[in-house]
Amino acid sequence: MLTAGTILGRDNLEASTDLVPFMFKATLDEDAAANTVVVDIARRTVAELGLNRSQATAYNAIFTALSQDEKIEDVFLGITNGDQFRQTSARCCPTTPAARSKASAWAPARSPANSWNRPTRSGVKAASAPP
Repeated sequence: MLTAGTILGRDNLEASTDLVPFMFKATLDEDAAANTVVVDIARRTVAELGLNRSQATAYNAIFTALSQDEKIEDVFLGITNGDQFRQTSARCCPTTPAARSKASAWAPARSPANSWNRPTRSGVKAASAPP
């Protein structure tokens, strides 16, 4: 938000989103108070990002990782192009059934107390009932 005693030409402002990370959308708030410029920034939806099902599943984890991992933050917040964003997010998740199966087979083993439907190298171990 920018507030000033007088802002001339506010009605002629146009938003340029060239430097906004693609994960976000930015618009000028046309209903802002006089002599105020407000830029609304919001997280894009999966549909707005054009993600496939695999990428959509990873999106929340990627978004959460932004505040927890500086390298992930640098990569994703540096992307301003949709195609580059989709390509980068695709590298964060398995894209084929075989890759998904392999990823789940090597998932960390759970304790025996919660081993119902625990992935194993040979498939899913189904217990008779959850504890």
